[in-house]
Amino acid sequence: TDILIIASAAQGHEFFFSKIPPKFNKPILIIAGHYGALSLRNYLQKKGIYNDNLIMETDTLPYAVRKTIKNSVLVFGVKRKFMVGALPSSRGHEAIEIFSELYQQVRLAKNVIETSLSSGNYIMHPISVLSNLYMTERKFYPFDEEIGQPIYHYYNITPGTAKIMEEIDKERIKTGKALGVNILPQKDRLKELYGTEGSDLYHAIINTKVYMVGTAPTSLSTRYLTEDVPYGLVPAINLAKKMGVEAPISNAVAELSCVATGMDFFNTGYNLKKLGIQNINRKNALHII
Repeated sequence: TDILIIASAAQGHEFFFSKIPPKFNKPILIIAGHYGALSLRNYLQKKGIYNDNLIMETDTLPYAVRKTIKNSVLVFGVKRKFMVGALPSSRGHEAIEIFSELYQQVRLAKNVIETSLSSGNYIMHPISVLSNLYMTERKFYPFDEEIGQPIYHYYNITPGTAKIMEEIDKERIKTGKALGVNILPQKDRLKELYGTEGSDLYHAIINTKVYMVGTAPTSLSTRYLTEDVPYGLVPAINLAKKMGVEAPISNAVAELSCVATGMDFFNTGYNLKKLGIQNINRKNALHII
């Protein structure tokens, strides 16, 4: 099956969307999602070129990978199991048939709300930067010659940082439930992805071998903030608000990210209108997606 694959950071999605020919009617796969499927459908509909394409997205990259030098990447690990969601969700059987030709370790999500809400990036990345502003802005992380970049271990988190992550996690699980999808706790998701165990999220993270060494952020322009807040945390907050779910910790982390960077992620990020689901509610959620 011929498919179009878009694999980029979320802030680059629209650039690639703009390159899709008007009469293109093949399946489209977005790796990783970050609400990319909903954003793409809305984009194509507004342009009047939506051809009932099957749009798919994953919840994560198939690999734990970091760019090293200009034309090289370092693969830290392969995900044991990850998800693909279909838009519309009624075509999920097609999505799993197509995607399983590429990767055997994929499972079908209920819909693209499940894939996007399930991303662990916005749970772990923003607060790991905010809790280490001194190390990040002073560029105090040690430089690794092999990787060619500064590194840190296990996101340089503490048990207290992990507790904040767990609260954000609980808020998105409640949002998912309101939308009719079951979101795995991040601790259990790490077990699914990497086979790691832990009594809580902190111990699950420090028991995850692929997190033992990571490329450390050296400025607040890191994608851990510029991607994971506006295209991960902000839409999760907006969905929570729409569903009547309180998300004070998620909102606090997003607000602090805006203050620290001087960027208005609530304005530049995904609101529900940008995703074409401004009329979503508890009753129609499973029907419009």
